[in-house]
Amino acid sequence: MKIWLIQLARHYWKLVNPVAFIARNFISNVARIGVRANNCLDVGAGTVPYAAHLGRFLGVRDYVAMDVAPTDRCTLVGDGCALPFRDASFELVVSFDVVQHVANSRAMTDEVVRVLKPGGHYLFTFPFLYAECDFHDYHRWTMEGMSDELVRAGLEIVMEQRRGGLFFAATLGVNWFIQHMIPGARRSWRTERTMLGLLRAAFVMFLTVPTLALGWVGLLLDKLLPVRGCYMGGAVLARKSVHHVGMEPVL
Repeated sequence: MKIWLIQLARHYWKLVNPVAFIARNFISNVARIGVRANNCLDVGAGTVPYAAHLGRFLGVRDYVAMDVAPTDRCTLVGDGCALPFRDASFELVVSFDVVQHVANSRAMTDEVVRVLKPGGHYLFTFPFLYAECDFHDYHRWTMEGMSDELVRAGLEIVMEQRRGGLFFAATLGVNWFIQHMIPGARRSWRTERTMLGLLRAAFVMFLTVPTLALGWVGLLLDKLLPVRGCYMGGAVLARKSVHHVGMEPVL
């Protein structure tokens, strides 16, 4: 019963969550410029919500789901700052809203660059105007700040996209507040769910239906009334040069 409820919740979140929609849409846009990859490492994969989309649009066949803690969907437990792979192992590395949870984010970026093949791509998302997460939350970046960090690590920016704008960021803030005003939240999504916790999650889902709906409206309003400099976060596609010879040292 509990497993069935967890699966139902995952499918619900995948369908109604506008943040997940933006990530899937970015993957589709990356496919339109001709990016393909036979193998892919997903750092901080969690419950692998984008694995099917990566396979369908980018042609990924060999998919490695890695996280710092075991989940029912991960194939490997490992540290993003010390990836257990040889140099130039992957054509694609992805990471969705993970880098903010890494204290030394530059170390993670350097490891991604190391395991990427020359000409390989790094596709990931990150937050800017978003409330602090429940589990180890260290960083926020502007688009320019993240681009600078990637270039310093030896990557070339291929494509970047802001995630929403003022209205979207505001609705996600309200959604966060509703989620946290109900006591009993887990310290981390990796913590095992109890039946009481599942009932709480179902109640929170019910309460947040209006704010999720407003999130979609917010995305539309941000298209119609763009406000420069105010957005929820970003999505980036970066490329390791075929002539890559090293990375700028961290000072």
